[in-house]
Amino acid sequence: LRTSSGCSFSCGFCSYPETARGVHLMELDHIEEHIKSALEISGIQNIIFIDDTFNVPIPRFKEMCQMFAKYDFNWFSFLRSQYIDEETAKLMKDSGCLGIYAGVESGNDIVLKNMSKKATRADFEKGIGFLRREGIIVLAAFVLGYPGETEATLEDNISFIENTGIDFYSLKEFYYQENTPVFRASKEFGLTGMGTNWSHETMDHADIPNHIISLFRKIKSSVFIDPDTSLWYLAYMYDQGYSMPEIAKIQTLINDIVVSQLDGHFDDNHPAFNEIQNLVLKKIVA
Repeated sequence: LRTSSGCSFSCGFCSYPETARGVHLMELDHIEEHIKSALEISGIQNIIFIDDTFNVPIPRFKEMCQMFAKYDFNWFSFLRSQYIDEETAKLMKDSGCLGIYAGVESGNDIVLKNMSKKATRADFEKGIGFLRREGIIVLAAFVLGYPGETEATLEDNISFIENTGIDFYSLKEFYYQENTPVFRASKEFGLTGMGTNWSHETMDHADIPNHIISLFRKIKSSVFIDPDTSLWYLAYMYDQGYSMPEIAKIQTLINDIVVSQLDGHFDDNHPAFNEIQNLVLKKIVA
């Protein structure tokens, strides 16, 4: 379901605020009617909200959580985690929130400033901390290679992931577009090229694949998820009857296979294949 369109932020790499042409909010009574209609469909137990900035404005979001609590369903959403406080996290938990996608983008304050994220590493750490205390699953997304990125700032992403205790993470390459704020600031960063073929004063697009692989190998306390599936993957697997620990286990096994293949071992007898099969067959039989 969607309760709003557009975005009131202007992150440097994002074209959505421009293409959406403003922010458009659905009235709460209309949202409630949509939810009631969805829940009348037999078997509907889980909802994913696809708003880009679901918890902004903050008072509206709190009202939505209070309204959700009147009904029996679980939900997932994309979220600005820097605006989560203790009260909001509790409201989310009580209203059925299972998991969220947090667009953290970087664990380094210089890169966050260059991105115009209007948030610091500490802001993200605090908000995610409240979510984790309520047992809400957190998937944090990171953009690698934005102007100002260096090998040192990439390492800050590792420490952020390891120290915050997020459940899942994704890594994606900076994509350079014309209809974005960073395009208008390209001279400031020495940014040239377009799309995935770019370079700037501190990094070149050709460096990114190896950096992604390096972070993927180093991060141990969180589970990597492909950025193209991200929250949709978690919501779908949960909807198919898998618990979050089971989803994490399956994805960890998939990642183990990927590591072996990166090392040049393409073995159909890798033990992870049998473990995944057993987990899936067990669920089918149950």
